[in-house]
Amino acid sequence: RLQQRMERQGAAALLAELQTIDPAAAARLHLRDEKRIVRALEVYYETGETITEHDRKSRETPPRYRALRIGLAFRDRADMWARIDRRVDDMVAQGLLQEVETLLQSGLPRDATALQAIGYKQ
Repeated sequence: RLQQRMERQGAAALLAELQTIDPAAAARLHLRDEKRIVRALEVYYETGETITEHDRKSRETPPRYRALRIGLAFRDRADMWARIDRRVDDMVAQGLLQEVETLLQSGLPRDATALQAIGYKQ
Protein backbone atom coordinates (compact mmCIF):
# COMPACT_ATOMS: atom_id res chain seq x y z
CA ARG A 1 0.00 0.00 0.00
CA LEU A 2 2.72 2.50 0.91
CA GLN A 3 4.79 1.46 -2.10
CA GLN A 4 1.78 2.18 -4.31
CA ARG A 5 1.39 5.57 -2.66
CA MET A 6 5.07 6.23 -3.29
CA GLU A 7 4.53 5.50 -6.98
CA ARG A 8 1.41 7.69 -7.17
CA GLN A 9 2.33 10.59 -4.89
CA GLY A 10 6.12 10.56 -4.99
CA ALA A 11 8.85 10.65 -2.39
CA ALA A 12 8.32 14.30 -1.43
CA ALA A 13 4.75 13.64 -0.27
CA LEU A 14 5.68 10.60 1.80
CA LEU A 15 8.74 12.29 3.26
CA ALA A 16 6.51 15.22 4.29
CA GLU A 17 4.17 12.74 5.97
CA LEU A 18 7.11 11.15 7.77
CA GLN A 19 8.23 14.63 8.86
CA THR A 20 4.98 15.04 10.83
CA ILE A 21 5.30 11.57 12.39
CA ASP A 22 9.05 11.28 12.97
CA PRO A 23 11.00 14.49 12.28
CA ALA A 24 14.31 12.89 13.29
CA ALA A 25 13.96 10.09 10.74
CA ALA A 26 12.78 12.47 8.04
CA ALA A 27 15.84 14.66 8.63
CA ARG A 28 18.16 11.67 8.11
CA LEU A 29 16.58 10.52 4.84
CA HIS A 30 17.05 11.84 1.32
CA LEU A 31 14.25 12.05 -1.23
CA ARG A 32 15.97 9.40 -3.33
CA ASP A 33 15.96 6.92 -0.46
CA GLU A 34 12.43 5.76 -1.23
CA LYS A 35 12.79 2.32 0.35
CA ARG A 36 13.81 3.74 3.72
CA ILE A 37 11.03 6.35 3.61
CA VAL A 38 8.49 3.61 2.96
CA ARG A 39 10.05 1.39 5.65
CA ALA A 40 9.93 4.17 8.27
CA LEU A 41 6.25 4.74 7.55
CA GLU A 42 5.54 0.99 7.54
CA VAL A 43 7.09 0.58 10.98
CA TYR A 44 4.98 3.42 12.33
CA TYR A 45 1.69 2.27 10.81
CA GLU A 46 2.25 -1.38 11.77
CA THR A 47 3.51 -0.82 15.33
CA GLY A 48 2.51 2.70 16.33
CA GLU A 49 6.18 3.31 17.10
CA THR A 50 8.46 5.57 15.07
CA ILE A 51 11.49 4.09 13.37
CA THR A 52 13.65 6.40 15.50
CA GLU A 53 12.16 4.95 18.68
CA HIS A 54 12.39 1.42 17.30
CA ASP A 55 16.07 1.88 16.45
CA ARG A 56 16.81 3.40 19.87
CA LYS A 57 15.20 0.43 21.63
CA SER A 58 17.10 -2.00 19.40
CA ARG A 59 20.42 -0.39 20.32
CA GLU A 60 19.55 -0.52 24.04
CA THR A 61 18.50 -4.17 23.98
CA PRO A 62 21.42 -6.53 24.53
CA PRO A 63 22.03 -8.81 21.56
CA ARG A 64 20.51 -12.25 21.78
CA TYR A 65 23.70 -13.91 20.56
CA ARG A 66 27.37 -13.06 20.71
CA ALA A 67 28.70 -12.00 17.32
CA LEU A 68 32.08 -12.55 15.79
CA ARG A 69 33.05 -10.08 13.08
CA ILE A 70 35.34 -11.35 10.40
CA GLY A 71 36.92 -9.27 7.67
CA LEU A 72 39.07 -10.07 4.69
CA ALA A 73 42.09 -8.05 3.69
CA PHE A 74 43.60 -8.29 0.23
CA ARG A 75 47.13 -7.04 0.00
CA ASP A 76 47.08 -7.16 -3.78
CA ARG A 77 44.07 -5.28 -5.15
CA ALA A 78 44.83 -6.42 -8.70
CA ASP A 79 44.54 -10.03 -7.53
CA MET A 80 41.28 -9.23 -5.74
CA TRP A 81 39.74 -7.70 -8.89
CA ALA A 82 40.97 -10.63 -10.98
CA ARG A 83 39.21 -13.01 -8.58
CA ILE A 84 36.02 -10.95 -8.75
CA ASP A 85 36.15 -10.96 -12.56
CA ARG A 86 36.60 -14.75 -12.61
CA ARG A 87 33.70 -15.17 -10.18
CA VAL A 88 31.41 -13.05 -12.36
CA ASP A 89 32.45 -15.01 -15.45
CA ASP A 90 31.69 -18.26 -13.60
CA MET A 91 28.26 -16.99 -12.52
CA VAL A 92 27.37 -16.03 -16.09
CA ALA A 93 28.64 -19.38 -17.39
CA GLN A 94 26.46 -21.18 -14.81
CA GLY A 95 23.30 -19.48 -16.09
CA LEU A 96 22.94 -16.24 -14.15
CA LEU A 97 21.40 -14.37 -17.10
CA GLN A 98 18.84 -17.11 -17.72
CA GLU A 99 18.01 -17.18 -14.01
CA VAL A 100 17.35 -13.44 -13.96
CA GLU A 101 15.25 -13.65 -17.14
CA THR A 102 13.17 -16.46 -15.58
CA LEU A 103 12.62 -14.44 -12.40
CA LEU A 104 11.54 -11.37 -14.36
CA GLN A 105 9.23 -13.42 -16.59
CA SER A 106 7.63 -14.93 -13.49
CA GLY A 107 6.53 -11.44 -12.47
CA LEU A 108 9.26 -10.42 -10.04
CA PRO A 109 9.61 -6.63 -10.37
CA ARG A 110 13.00 -5.30 -11.49
CA ASP A 111 13.26 -3.27 -8.28
CA ALA A 112 12.56 -6.26 -6.01
CA THR A 113 14.90 -6.44 -3.04
CA ALA A 114 15.95 -9.96 -4.09
CA LEU A 115 17.35 -8.57 -7.34
CA GLN A 116 19.47 -6.04 -5.45
CA ALA A 117 21.62 -8.82 -3.99
CA ILE A 118 25.26 -9.16 -4.94
CA GLY A 119 25.46 -10.86 -8.30
CA TYR A 120 21.98 -9.99 -9.54
CA LYS A 121 22.38 -6.24 -9.40
CA GLN A 122 25.64 -6.25 -11.31
